[in-house]
Parts: sequence; C-alpha cells; structure tokens
Amino acid sequence: MQLPEQIQLLLVSGKGGVGKSTTAAALAQHLAHIAPDRRVWLVSADPAHSIADVLALRVGSTATQVGDHANWSALALDAEAELRAFRAQYQEAVSQIAEHSSIFEGADLMGLWNLTWPGFDEVMAVVRVSQLLLTQQCETVVLDMAPTGHAMRLLEYPDFIERLLGVFESLHSKHQQLSQRFGGSYTPGASDEFLAEFTRLLKGLRELLVDPARTQAWVVLLAEELSIPETSRFLTFLQAAQIPVGGVVVNQVLTPNPDCPQCLTWQQRQQMRLQPLFALDQTIPRWQIPLLSEEPIGEERLRQVLAKCQPLRPSTYSQNLDLPYPPTSGAGLPDYLDLGCQLLLVAGKGGVGKTTTAAAIALTLSQRHPEKRVLIVSIDPAHSLGDSFAQPLSAQPQPITTNLWGQEVEPETTLAGVIASLRAVLDGLNRDNLSIEEVQTWQYLLDQPPPGLDEMAALLNVINSGSTWDLIVLDTAPTGHLLRFLHLPEALEAWLTYLLRLWVKHRNLFSDSVLADQFRTWRKQLLQLKKDLIRPEFTTVLPVLTPETTVLQETARLLTELTALQLTPQHLVINRILPPSSCPQCQTIAHRHQHSLNQAQAQFPQTLMPVPFLPTLPVGCAGLVIYGSYLMPE
Repeated sequence: MQLPEQIQLLLVSGKGGVGKSTTAAALAQHLAHIAPDRRVWLVSADPAHSIADVLALRVGSTATQVGDHANWSALALDAEAELRAFRAQYQEAVSQIAEHSSIFEGADLMGLWNLTWPGFDEVMAVVRVSQLLLTQQCETVVLDMAPTGHAMRLLEYPDFIERLLGVFESLHSKHQQLSQRFGGSYTPGASDEFLAEFTRLLKGLRELLVDPARTQAWVVLLAEELSIPETSRFLTFLQAAQIPVGGVVVNQVLTPNPDCPQCLTWQQRQQMRLQPLFALDQTIPRWQIPLLSEEPIGEERLRQVLAKCQPLRPSTYSQNLDLPYPPTSGAGLPDYLDLGCQLLLVAGKGGVGKTTTAAAIALTLSQRHPEKRVLIVSIDPAHSLGDSFAQPLSAQPQPITTNLWGQEVEPETTLAGVIASLRAVLDGLNRDNLSIEEVQTWQYLLDQPPPGLDEMAALLNVINSGSTWDLIVLDTAPTGHLLRFLHLPEALEAWLTYLLRLWVKHRNLFSDSVLADQFRTWRKQLLQLKKDLIRPEFTTVLPVLTPETTVLQETARLLTELTALQLTPQHLVINRILPPSSCPQCQTIAHRHQHSLNQAQAQFPQTLMPVPFLPTLPVGCAGLVIYGSYLMPE
C-alpha cells in the first residue's frame, strides 16, 4: 500500500464496527514511519472515541505523543470544549454582529448563541481540523470519523458554515454601509477579523477537501450483507461531493482452512458478499486485511494491520455451502409487550448487530402479539434498517407485516412543516422599520439543514408517534450519537422556552400565533417524554455488543452514561460468539470470544444474553425470525 508522503488529510470512515479506528491508527502509524520529518496527528471526531482503546493509550483533548514517535500524536476532540472555547474567543465579534439586526435585539440573538446547539459540536470538529492544517500545527491529519451516516453529515457542514457566514456578513455589511453613509467612515473591529478569518478558513477547507494531492477518503467495511450497501451509498456521496477516494479496505477477511467446514463456508460467503464491490468504480483501489488471530491493540500488534494488507481480488465461491444452525438456549430476553414497555432503545457500538437485533425483536414481538401495533424506527442517518428487512423503507411508516411497520427518519421530511412555518413567519413579519434584505438572509439560512437535525427529527418523531403504537423499537445511532440523542430533550426544552419568550417579547412582529402554539404543544409533550424516559415500565434500553476488547470498553462507558441518565439496562445481548472447534484457526477465535464473554460476565451486573455466531447474517423476515429465536426462544 502506497500513500502519498505529502498527503495532508486522510478521512477514514465506514459502517460502525468495521475497524475504521484501527485502520485510521494503522494509516497514521505508517505515515509517521515513512515520513519522519512530518508531524502526523491521529484525530478522533467520533464522539465515542475508540482510538485510545486501539492504541492502549490515554488520549485526551490535547495532543499526546504516541510511544517513541516524536512526529506522531493522537487527539480525541472534546467537541463541547471546542465549542465553549470558540464562544469565548469570538463572543465580542458575534455580539457586534448581533447588534446590527433590524428584526431582533442583540441580546435576543446572543441568547440564541449561548444555547446548546445539538450537533454544533461536530461543526467545531470541522473547524478544529481545518485550523490544525491551515495554521500548520501539523503536516498531516488522519481523521477517524464517525460511522458513515454522521460522517456524511460532517462533510456537509462546510455548506452550513458558509450559509451562517452569509447571514453574519449580510448583517455586518448593512451596518458598514449605514456607518459610512451617516457617519462618514467605518472603523473595522473584532467582527471584521472574525468574518475574514472564517472566510479564509472555509475557502482553505473547501480547496483541501477536493484536492486529490492533499486529501484522500478511506472507506472501511466488512464482508457482510449490511456493510456492502452502506459502503456503496457512502462512496456515491463522496463522488458527488468530489472528495477523492484513496481506497476501500475490506477488514477481517478469512483465510480458510480447507478441512474446516465452518471456515470454508464463512470464507465462501464472504467472497459472495464482496462481488458488488468489483462493480464499483475500477479506479478506486481495493484492499483486504485478514482476520488476525489477535486483536490489533497497541503499537506492536497495530503494525500487523498494514503489513498483512493485500490487494483485493475476485475469488470463486460456491452458493451451495450450508452449515446447520446451532441450537437455541432456554433463556432469552423478556417479552417487552407483556411488561408494558412502550419504548425500546436498542443501543451499542456500530457494527455489533444492533439493527439486526432491533429488527428481530420487533418482528418476533409482532408475531407473538398479533393484536398489537409495533413500529420499528431507524434514527441512525446511515439507515440499514431497510437493508435488514430486505425492503425499502421511507420517512413515513411502511407496512412490513400486518401489525409491524418500519420507518427510517429523514430529518428534512420530519421537519419540513416546521421549516415551512418558519418561512411563513418570516414572510408575514410586520415589516415596518425592518430590512427586507435581512428577512431574505434568514430565509436563506433555512435552505441548509442545521447540525443536529437528525436527532431533533428523531425525537420529534417519537413525541408525535407515541400514542399511535403499542411499542416503538428504536434502532439507534452508535454510542456517541445515541448519548447526544438522550441528552436532547433537555436541550430542546431550553430552545422551545427561549423561542416562546422571544415570541412574547416581539409578538407585535408576527401576524399570528400558529408557530408559537406548536412550540407550546411540543414543550408540553417534551416534558412528558422526559418523565417517561426514566420510567422503567415505559422505556427500556437494550445494549448489544460483540466479544471484542474495544467493544467491551465502549460498552462499559455506555453503561456508565446510561446509569447516570437513570436508564440502567437489565439485559445485554452479546452477539456472534464462535463455539469451540477442532480447527486451530476457529479455536483461536473461539478462545478469544470465551475470554471476552467471561470478562463481560465478571464486569457487567446485567443479565447477559449470548447469541452464537450464525452461518449467515439474518436478512429479510425469514432470516430475522431465525435470529429472533435465539434472542427470544419460545
């Protein structure tokens, strides 16, 4: 594998749980080795932050040198801290700009500035990485991004920043013109410096992202049914965004033992799943990393990742290899409908099988309770739920069976009514003494969805749908973004309270109270949801994990956060446990899995629900019924 020594930005993403953090760390290690005169920073923008687990090193919000490498550092962005620092640094500049509004008072807009902006922490990640490179604090950044859905959102944020700057510049330009017209001159201040700095930063970032000599995106995946279509969608996005792709890496490719039926079947099914990759753009390099006997944790083992990386080539396979399914156990998860549960959140690190688990539970419960109405909702922007059921889903609930519906929340669709209402409010403003140009400027900002829209849309979807269904099963985003979603009710309540106060203060500007009435309704529903979320008879959280060290570490952090939110789970699903085998390769993996299972049993007080490694990933209702029999046996 050849990497340009002068590369400035490597973007590493993929479906959750495919080994993107490991691949990012291995790429950073390699670049630091081949270019000892260049400072290489491995930066995590994934709120779950797995690079510390991969490096077996304490990594925080300040750059930490990795081992003996003077030119290799690691940094886990604390996006909230970045946002606080950003506010403190530019408070004066933004305050000056806010004073130039003809619609609202400066204090009104500064109140908006100081609210918690869901998702805006990720905008700060974009800003921070840009500053690192453009101020030459390092020569190369290897960015370990969030899984594909949120990575796509992150890469769209420059558009939002550009629109926000457009609003600021419009307000500022109007003030500058008035000062020159009536005062005869204009003296530049902090606001001018702020706008100039961020205009320069945005221009540099846009040029960087599309320059193949300086930027490459690397996409990591597994040879699994759900990983392939998600990868294809991400590559299509990168192509449309004109972000150059450096390579596609298939991780954990099995080298089969021809005398082991399990190995042979596993390998053959991997090859069958990988066939669509060879129909993609032939100019994109494809690589494979073998399934390693030891988890690549720490510097020494990490070197094996790229050392054993080889070009991916088509291979023949048989479609007639089948293995019997292992027997089900007598124990299982509770019947959540019998318990009266109305909201089930299936959580966990990406790639552990939470979408499949959520789908199987929803299908199983709907079959056992034909009189009940069950809705399964994906709030992960990557949206693998339709892939899991092998049928297209949309922003509106779609029937899967007679009493089971599926939905993939699309923020633009869910909030289309809100955006339309905001436009109508702006159109209907009492425009005496108002700047028409400023009204048009705020309308322009509405054309670009703000950060955090995914979580906000998902939350409003739950609020609006609650009374329609006997049970809502949420297929959540991976750990970091799930935790942000669970903190969202508090943030959204503050927003609604602020907007209502703003409406009361400036009610003479508005032609009617329709939007304010909607805000009041949402606030009332939100307060009820906050109470329901911590009622164990209403809400249940079910974490899913796999028997791997980094997954156990992230699960431990998730359980700590859930307990603090009064959402302590009672059960854990530990997925894909390989049984003992006479095959040396399979037995090595089985031994590792058993060790992780023992560790989980000792570490977590919850009831563990082990699920064996299955011959094929369950897809479609028929496959999900089989998987459901392991989760909830009769």
